[in-house]
Amino acid sequence: MIPDKDSAKYRSGKIKPLVVVGIAVASLVLAALIAVYVYVSGEGADPSLEGAYRYQVPPGASTWRVARDLQKAGLIDDARRFVFHVKWRGLDGELKKGTYDLPRSGSMKQFASILGEGREVEVQVTITEGMTAKLVARELVKQGVLLDSSAFVDQVHNPSYAKELGLEVRTLEGFLFPETYTFHLNEPPRKIVRVMVEMFHEKVGPKRLQALRNTELGLFRSITLASIVAGEYQLPEEAPIIAGLYYNRLDRGWRLQACPTVQYLLPEGPRRLYLKDLKIESPYNTYRNRGLPPGPINNPGLIAIDAVLNPADVPYMFMVARGDGGHVFSTTGEQHAAAKREYDRKFRNGTP
Repeated sequence: MIPDKDSAKYRSGKIKPLVVVGIAVASLVLAALIAVYVYVSGEGADPSLEGAYRYQVPPGASTWRVARDLQKAGLIDDARRFVFHVKWRGLDGELKKGTYDLPRSGSMKQFASILGEGREVEVQVTITEGMTAKLVARELVKQGVLLDSSAFVDQVHNPSYAKELGLEVRTLEGFLFPETYTFHLNEPPRKIVRVMVEMFHEKVGPKRLQALRNTELGLFRSITLASIVAGEYQLPEEAPIIAGLYYNRLDRGWRLQACPTVQYLLPEGPRRLYLKDLKIESPYNTYRNRGLPPGPINNPGLIAIDAVLNPADVPYMFMVARGDGGHVFSTTGEQHAAAKREYDRKFRNGTP
């Protein structure tokens, strides 16, 4: 059959508008999709802004709560848009609690990533050898890692928690290993104690730990003696000599007369001791009591611990500080008295 030319023209004329309409609809849909994509992608960054905003995500905070907080802080303009962005990325309900430094120049995408990945503020805290648990707590509070120093100290003196951490001891004083740690702000006290005790296990190691257990003093009393050595020495080479001296006094049943055991009793912390301090009534005062104190008086490091494991074979029974970090060691009371007079003379004259 021969096609009707007029009919073909009609059909052709009818199809062209349909194509145009289809293209228009497709373009609108595409434009809508692009608009939605741009919207849910979030607000862009503003490189002109400087600094960071410290923000704390409370436990259990909803995405809407976070969005409103960020809008109130001026980090974003549209809280609803942030919520859509977070949901689009599958992060709804996944924003981690904690404290964050959010760059003021950042974008919604950056904020969601930081909060979703839990990239909290990190603080480095250095715990030095010979610090007591109270001084450790004070430093942690100062750095913002700890909110309540007393809660930390309570965990240190919790024998049940010590057992959980693999130590059959009355207190974890002595087992908070001196090291530089990286913490987040407002850490739970139990976590901080655990991290420090785990560092003790790691640094001391299984062989050294077993050696401490095998000594005549045992683990706890050996760490107690190590804490006294840590409180006394400033020159590392003197640590084994000091340990040997204290072993000599223990063997003879003498009072240790160790100044660090008295320093431990001072609420204001270490300072120059006076005669009245030596009379403080406490089982920790080795000027009044024979033998070792009831437990460690600080947290020793490897130098002091190794000194207790490998004390120097020396005849010394006395020592007096020279004022320059070192000590004068003596065998007899007469030698010690002379050394002490010499130190007192130099102290009065202001010479080392």
